[in-house]
Amino acid sequence: MENLREHQFLMADGTVVTTEMFRTDLDYDSMRSSECRLVLLLKRILEQGDMVVGFETEWTSFIGSTEQVFLIKLCTQFGCLLIKLESNGSSNYHPLLKKFFANKDLVFAGVHIKKDVEKLEAYGYEIRNAVELSEMAAELYERPCLRAYGVKDLVTAVLSRHLHTIPYQVDFQSGAETTLTKEKMEHATAVTYAIYKTAKILLNL
Repeated sequence: MENLREHQFLMADGTVVTTEMFRTDLDYDSMRSSECRLVLLLKRILEQGDMVVGFETEWTSFIGSTEQVFLIKLCTQFGCLLIKLESNGSSNYHPLLKKFFANKDLVFAGVHIKKDVEKLEAYGYEIRNAVELSEMAAELYERPCLRAYGVKDLVTAVLSRHLHTIPYQVDFQSGAETTLTKEKMEHATAVTYAIYKTAKILLNL
C-alpha cells in the first residue's frame, strides 16, 4: 500500500497545504510512531495561537448499512490532519482526540456540523465548542437562505463576497468510498481548508 502519511497540495488560491494522514492499519512500531507524531501536531495547534479548526467528517453511506464516520478532517493554520477510524468508529488515537475535542479554547467550525458532532459523540468524543458557519453567515449577512447552503455554496458565497480566491480545485464528491487515494486526500484537504478559511473570515467580522 502506498504510504499516504504526508503530502503537500497546492490550493487554487496559491497556498501550499501540508496534509498528514493517520491510519489505523499499521504495525505496532509504526502505530506508536504515528501516535507520537499526532501528539506533537495537536500540541502545535494548541501552542501556535490560532484556535480555529476547520472541521468535517466523512461517513459511509452504503445502501442498507448504518452511517458510520470513517474519516475525521481537521484544518488549521499550519496544515490539515486526516484521521482514519475503524469501521465501528474506534481508533487507537481515541484518547488523544478525546482530549483535543474537549478543549474549550478551540473552535471547531464546520458546515451543517450538528450531525458530525452527534456521530462523534456516539463514539465517545465530546466537541465542546462547535460553530455552525451557515448559521453565522446567515445572521452576519442577513441572508436566511445561507442556512440551507452546503459547503461548496457557502464557501463560494463568503469568500467571493470578501474578494478571496476560492481555494478548492477538485470536484466535490461523495465520501462513501473509504479507500483513501492521493486524489481523495487532495479533495479532503481542499474542502477542509476552504472551511477553515471561511471560518476565519466569519469569526473576525
